[in-house]
Amino acid sequence: MNTIKHIIRFVLLLEFLNPRVSFSQHTFEPPVKLKEIYSSRVTVPLVIDGTLNETAWKDAKVIRGFKQVEPLQGESANFDTEVRVLFDDTYLYIGAYCKDTVGVEGLRTPNLTRDFSFENNDLFGFTLDPFNTRRNAVAFQVTPYGTQRDLQVFDDAIIDLDWDALWYSKTSITDAGWYVEIAVPLSTIRYPKDAAQHADSVSWGINFIRVHRRSNETSAFPGFPRSLGTYRMTYVAALKGIDLPPAGRNIRLNPYVVQKAQASGGEQNGKVQLATKVGGDLKWGITEHSTLDLTVNTDFAQADVDRQVINLTRFSVYFPERRQFFLENSGLFVTGDPANLQPFFSRRIGLDAFGNPIPLLLGARYTDRQVSRSIGMLYALQDDTEETSKAHFSVMRYIKNYGKANHFGVMLANKYESGNSHNTVATVNGVHRFGERWSLNHMWSSSFDHEDGKYTIGSGSNINLQHATNKAYFYTNHTLISEKYNPEMGFISRENLLAHNLGFIPIFRPSWKPEFVRSYQPGILLDLAQQASDLKLQEGALNLFPVFLIMSSGSVLSLRYQYNWQHLDTEFHVLGTPISPGSYTYNRYRLMFNTDLSRKFSVATNAEVGGYFNGSLVSLSADVNYAPIPNIFFTNRVEFNSIKNLGKTQTGHTDSYLLTSSLRLALNPNVQLVSLYQYNSFLARSTVNLRMSWQFKPLSFMHIIYNTNRNRLSDVTENQGIMKINFAKHF
Repeated sequence: MNTIKHIIRFVLLLEFLNPRVSFSQHTFEPPVKLKEIYSSRVTVPLVIDGTLNETAWKDAKVIRGFKQVEPLQGESANFDTEVRVLFDDTYLYIGAYCKDTVGVEGLRTPNLTRDFSFENNDLFGFTLDPFNTRRNAVAFQVTPYGTQRDLQVFDDAIIDLDWDALWYSKTSITDAGWYVEIAVPLSTIRYPKDAAQHADSVSWGINFIRVHRRSNETSAFPGFPRSLGTYRMTYVAALKGIDLPPAGRNIRLNPYVVQKAQASGGEQNGKVQLATKVGGDLKWGITEHSTLDLTVNTDFAQADVDRQVINLTRFSVYFPERRQFFLENSGLFVTGDPANLQPFFSRRIGLDAFGNPIPLLLGARYTDRQVSRSIGMLYALQDDTEETSKAHFSVMRYIKNYGKANHFGVMLANKYESGNSHNTVATVNGVHRFGERWSLNHMWSSSFDHEDGKYTIGSGSNINLQHATNKAYFYTNHTLISEKYNPEMGFISRENLLAHNLGFIPIFRPSWKPEFVRSYQPGILLDLAQQASDLKLQEGALNLFPVFLIMSSGSVLSLRYQYNWQHLDTEFHVLGTPISPGSYTYNRYRLMFNTDLSRKFSVATNAEVGGYFNGSLVSLSADVNYAPIPNIFFTNRVEFNSIKNLGKTQTGHTDSYLLTSSLRLALNPNVQLVSLYQYNSFLARSTVNLRMSWQFKPLSFMHIIYNTNRNRLSDVTENQGIMKINFAKHF
């Protein structure tokens, strides 16, 4: 414990006694009067080719004056960006010239993945708030190689990266920089229905973002504090001069056909099953703020596969949703503690406990977002199988907005299985923002089970308080899960849990720091888990980061000391080794370092050693990425765990490793081949996923997929081949 005291004193000394920390980089307030920018009407249709050489572009008003967000907030950008805005009756056009004297050799785009990493790419983008809510927006971003990233933002806090919109973009690269030309259909953007009748008063919130990754400089117009991010829509300019047409029909039909061939039980028995499936999706923009999505005979063959894990904790593993229908607009239904408690979690629909698909016959989602309130409704009909009964899933959500960025919400989730099983979860929540720095989230949820005439009631809750500035970040998070809380359409990490998570991270940028260091962010984090029924401490971890350096290049170096408490009421098994009930304390130490992940070659490493219950654990991992050109991207991850002297006899020695290798070959952003190999030594399981995707027109794809899953213990291999074609038609 003396070591802990010394480290805490060291961190506090740095925070309070360092007189040379620069406090000029403050979290400034939003502007009272917005800067105004004007667009121009186009009379001749533009050719989207990424050159900006048409007369309309040359005559358009130029937007300049980007300000740095990183590294020197508020200073003029070192790499200038010029933006122009045009429109016609069909599209909003954005053209940008991103200056860079190095040319193509200086650009950083590791791969051509859609919805790419914001942190590791050169990019230009803009965020729009057509309803002037100052809280909700849509964003469009493009790399120099034409890869697209689009997303929806709600209250600056919930980001829906899986929103795939219909829009067009082209880029061109020169020795003096790169150009991007974007055309977004007005039907994609959506705007108030009375805008066409009051063109002279049309004003949209807009901001622009540029990342120059080689220098790790982020610049923006009109600018925002680096602690808040580009999606904080109180920091925007006013886009004016748009003469909008009346809103027309906004319907997108997306039929598909799927052909599958599957060898069940392995090649030994030769059983091959063939199946053809036809279905489709419909998206209807009923009004400017409401949308209806329908899916029939739903198929998710092209969805990304889950990554295998080796779980050495006492908590359930959280696997993210990867299916498009459930991802889009999912932010409306999000509440709770992402790590421990979510009253609604869409992976409970159409997937079994092992992640295997269960057929979905029908799905429907209705969303209605307005300045004053939001409504969401979801329904899915799951078919029966040999192991499960037919089930109906429904969710209803209502959010009432008030103030600048606050809301109260209620949600009702219901699951009904054929027979006599009924589960309902009722949830109320609130989000409150106090200025630009403080935010408070709270949630209360109750579950009601009815099975065979018996009723069971349980409850769960969460409260989270955060404070973020350019100088420090603080949070405190508390979650309660009662013994009988059972959200069958939700996620919980553990039953009978009272969890506490607290953290404080000061951010130092002293004037005397070396040039290669961007910031120094030591931190103190405390995680505790009690048994909710009797408040007995089950486990805890005090994490101290005496070293956490973010380099100017984007590299990161950190050292962590962790003091652990563990109390077992019952026997606990780790990789097959039983651990006796009792109390355990131990220390662990971790070194983490990653190089600049935007470079052609990059490495991220993690080494952790120390105690583990009554034994020891060494955990090593390394991610190696190589991209000779953006069209070729190879990544390999190795994770190794070695456990010694663990368990009742303290004589055990268990080694396990997890290997993940991926190769992405891209002819261009629209034609790509991706391979993924995974091997888990503990399960003796290897999987291969091959996916060829051709986007022959926006949101229309042909997918060819091959999957193999081999269990080496039983020597059983399952193979699957899939071809899927979908065609998106906009009306």
